[in-house]
Amino acid sequence: MTTRRGRVRMSALVLVFFVVSSIAGLAADRPGPNPKAVEEVLAGQRSEANAAWWGFDPEDSTEYLQAAINSGASRVIIPNMGQDWIVRPIFLRSNLELVLEDGTVVTAKKGEYHGKRDSVFTAQDVENLIIRGYGATIRMHKEDYAAPPYEKAEWRMGINIRGAKNVEILGLTIRDTGGDGIYLGRGTWRLHNENIVIRDVIADNNYRQGISVITVKDLLIENSVFKNTGGTNPMAGIDFEPNHRDEILQNIVVRNCVFENNKGPGIVLALANLDRWAKVSFFFENVLIKGASVGFSVTARHPDNHAAGEITVRNCLIEDTARQGIGLRYIDGDTLKVRFEDCIVHNVATSSAVPIYLEAETGMGGVIFDSVLVTDDRERPALYGAVNRMGDKEAFFDITGRIEVVNPYGARIVWAGSTKDVTIQAVHKESATIRYDRIISLAGYQVPAVEVRSETPSPPPEVIYLSDNLLSNPGFENTAEEGVPRMWTVRGRGTGAVDGWHSGAVVGSFEAARSGNVGVRMRSDNDAYYWIQQSAPVEGGQIYELSAWVKLMRPCRKVALKVEFYAGSHVGEDRREWEWLDTYGEWVNIKMQVEAPSTAQRGLVFLRLYGPGEVYYDDASFRMIEFKE
Repeated sequence: MTTRRGRVRMSALVLVFFVVSSIAGLAADRPGPNPKAVEEVLAGQRSEANAAWWGFDPEDSTEYLQAAINSGASRVIIPNMGQDWIVRPIFLRSNLELVLEDGTVVTAKKGEYHGKRDSVFTAQDVENLIIRGYGATIRMHKEDYAAPPYEKAEWRMGINIRGAKNVEILGLTIRDTGGDGIYLGRGTWRLHNENIVIRDVIADNNYRQGISVITVKDLLIENSVFKNTGGTNPMAGIDFEPNHRDEILQNIVVRNCVFENNKGPGIVLALANLDRWAKVSFFFENVLIKGASVGFSVTARHPDNHAAGEITVRNCLIEDTARQGIGLRYIDGDTLKVRFEDCIVHNVATSSAVPIYLEAETGMGGVIFDSVLVTDDRERPALYGAVNRMGDKEAFFDITGRIEVVNPYGARIVWAGSTKDVTIQAVHKESATIRYDRIISLAGYQVPAVEVRSETPSPPPEVIYLSDNLLSNPGFENTAEEGVPRMWTVRGRGTGAVDGWHSGAVVGSFEAARSGNVGVRMRSDNDAYYWIQQSAPVEGGQIYELSAWVKLMRPCRKVALKVEFYAGSHVGEDRREWEWLDTYGEWVNIKMQVEAPSTAQRGLVFLRLYGPGEVYYDDASFRMIEFKE
């Protein structure tokens, strides 16, 4: 008679037998060294090769994988060996389909990649290349490269494509690199990339960018996710950034992609190095940008000498960004046309800025907002237009369209500069529905629709002041010779700006007084910005309110309050609060609240003007507070 204990032991033995048999079976299915097959490949008798035929070393398989790639086979398979393929930098060639099997992981070898441009896969001056890896991963060791003995660099890429033609990158996850997940840069004899397809790719936790695009003609990126980028600027999901004036960005399509939780912008077009001889063309469609510093950013920089062309963004959702959802900067003139169609800007500028921010150097035109929805719950404009240098012509012209705004404080647009033929309308809506399945079809992002309503916000909690004003000479009445307010220091940056009260840009003035006899006037006629600052004692972990009275005398690019905290050295993150004023000749009380880091001992406060413009400041205050429950 078999006992129950005996039956349990027998069952356990059977289970072990099946597990061991299964593992042995899997191992038996995996390819191993096959000299005969290698000979046939080298003789041109086989067009398909398996890298494991050359060998596999769990500590370093570089020579085997590189030999397989160099074999001349038109198709090379990197099999799933149940262990990572550990490699030093690998170099690809033309006329190759490289297939990473499902579950295959190609990993940068620890302790290697000391070269500042060492990448896992590099393809330079090649054509007809496919890298296919559905369910496969390329990974590096981002944290290792950030400390000695490694020299700091930002070019250790997962896939480094330079001057290539007819390339497809399909299905891969590329993560933890020391640079970009994918880089499309300049080649040696083939300067530009051409006809590139990136599809079904995930770029995760890369150091500089999910993908950098330097020069390319005919690029399609679709059904891909670029997320969690962080390490060194710009830290974008995708960055289009030519290095030289002869590089190109033409016929670029980004479709059905997600840019999520990147520390920098979701999508950035940094076109500063292109001049008026360049013509760019971009089309973005069905794009989700979620959690970034800035959502969609375009910067040109060269007034009247930047690239021409068209940028179209259609059916895009931008949400949960720290600063502006859409930012257009230094796109002077109207040779570069920018168009947003059926886009949503939802819950953005959560720390500062405005939902949509336009900043011209001298004048900006040719921008269209066609059926754009902005949802917000703060008292500020949906769109703010600023200008750096006031000229003889209008700062903003030929800006058209319609922005629907769900905001309890109403819908408004503010132009800090003159306008002509600006017909864009901001229309208030009581509610709107955000349907994610209308924007994106990728699995995992088909979340339920969100209903947003223009509901009156709850009143802010009552503030209780726990200290007197911690600033010395907060009303600027205590002056030295020539009316200079004591205890305050002047700083200036930008074109022609200098530090100190002697510059004449920042002065103590009777005209600028709200109370008493003296206030501070700040004036700038170009992009120079100025501030006055003063340090005050603080207690770590406490909440403080910085406030000041300000009178706007003419349009200003920006007015801002700022606080930095110190304990010997700088501690914590700075806090800056922009004010988007459009009321002239009237005193307005502006304020911000900030918590001091636990180790803070002093707070450095700033009252700032970003020129051009003119503003008066008076009666500043910096006090410890708490909120009444």
